[in-house]
Amino acid sequence: LKWYTSSKKAKRGFCNKCGASIFFKRFGSMAISISAGLLKNPTKLKTISHIYTENKRDYYKILDTLPKFKKYT
Repeated sequence: LKWYTSSKKAKRGFCNKCGASIFFKRFGSMAISISAGLLKNPTKLKTISHIYTENKRDYYKILDTLPKFKKYT
């Protein structure tokens, strides 16, 4: 595993063999976000909101009533 500073706000962890994105960590936070695609089924994960909706593409339809945020704060 390797870490890459992807912005002034965060770094990303990825597999140095295949390049898969695995982790995301904001600077100053103890939390590390893990890519849900790494987990086996059933995960029992549920979507609780949508982020970065300001930049979504036209093919991405949000048809539920969950909270929507223009950015991730």
